[in-house]
Amino acid sequence: MNIKFTKLNNMLTNRAIFEDYPCIKYLIDDKLVVISNKEFFNNCLIYKKIVKEMGISSLAILLPKSPELIYYFLGSILAGSRTCLIDNTEPIEKIEQMLRTFQPQYIAKNNDDFSADENLSIENTLVNKTNINSASEGDAVFFTSGTSGPAKGVLLSASSLLASAYNGQEMLPCHDGDVVLSLLPFSHIYGFICTFLWPLCYGGIICLGRGMRSLLTDPKIFSPTILPIIPSLATFLLLHDALDENIKTILIGAGPLSENIIRLIKKKNIILSFGYGLTETSSGVAISVNNSDPLAMAKCPGNEFKIEEDGRILIKSNTVMLGYFNDAKSTSQVMKDGYFITNDIGFIDKNGCLHISGRTDDIIILENGTKFNCAKAEEDFQKQMPYLDFAFAESNGKIKFVYYSKDVSKLEMDKYINAFNSSQPIYSKISIIEKLEHPLYRTKTNKIQRYKL
Repeated sequence: MNIKFTKLNNMLTNRAIFEDYPCIKYLIDDKLVVISNKEFFNNCLIYKKIVKEMGISSLAILLPKSPELIYYFLGSILAGSRTCLIDNTEPIEKIEQMLRTFQPQYIAKNNDDFSADENLSIENTLVNKTNINSASEGDAVFFTSGTSGPAKGVLLSASSLLASAYNGQEMLPCHDGDVVLSLLPFSHIYGFICTFLWPLCYGGIICLGRGMRSLLTDPKIFSPTILPIIPSLATFLLLHDALDENIKTILIGAGPLSENIIRLIKKKNIILSFGYGLTETSSGVAISVNNSDPLAMAKCPGNEFKIEEDGRILIKSNTVMLGYFNDAKSTSQVMKDGYFITNDIGFIDKNGCLHISGRTDDIIILENGTKFNCAKAEEDFQKQMPYLDFAFAESNGKIKFVYYSKDVSKLEMDKYINAFNSSQPIYSKISIIEKLEHPLYRTKTNKIQRYKL
């Protein structure tokens, strides 16, 4: 029977019972380092004491993925402080914006990761506040990916994070001895829950990936049994034959996967599941458990869905955020009768499973009132030019095609656009073509930031 934890301390104490069992594995200079449950628990308590002695109520963490990052995060929550994870590889302007929103009293970082000017600008975001450090556990702020606008800080309780891990476990179990490889940043809620907190709660061994340069080697080195990844990463690993033979389950989050890649994964007899969730819902609220149709996602325990007339998905869950951090107005705009209003469009099938059709910001209204689904058009166009960096957008009621390429000639580009237009109704043809001098702006999960086009 799965334990439904409500306190981090209880979960960590439960894990520490199996003292010598491995908790975390990672590599230093190609040497494998193993941290036992006992060592992990003791280090969390050490960092709890460190944060307590600081007398702070808010801590931002700007460290690379490492045991130190984990100890700081868990120790800070245990100490009763509000804690925020920020990816240290983000552009400095974005890091500053997130820090100004969060208003930390202390920032855990490696000065060598930033220039002298960057360190100064980061430290200028520190604030002095009256200490509200308490005996109870703290909460966490995770930032949205910024798909449809600037990233927002999302305030999540420790209990909602644990509830999310429990919900996932009830749908897709992580057993004692399962090895989960973390290739995603912990600052992204999907990466944090599914490649860290979920296996930590339920006996899995967490392996810390080494980043982009080691994507093709880490799966072979760590031999995971469970691999939570995003669609672009699944495609990359599969096409480079980098999936280890011990992988039993692949969990896809943060977007759809092409039918061809789905078929190739199934040919390897790997269980393929899709998860749906948002930062505002502490990650997953629905997951597919039927391998015959991985896109049909059953709702996780404690979740309810409603579909609005325009197809928009509303979610009621015990994992929903406490609110946008210091932004009551935006919070009120996305809550309705206890439901969180998403920007995603979907439907519920006859079996009660949720299907995702797109996003509201993927739909543009053309000058004759016709609705045009940019995401669907991109999916169709991608089949013709799979390696082109492009997107559809709207400009004065017309369809704009935006792309970046160093290799594709104008003649070749015109050929593919003419072919696309010939298959479209008159109002759904590409009217404007814009070539960029830089790659398209995308989130960490490779989603197009359409609002920047």
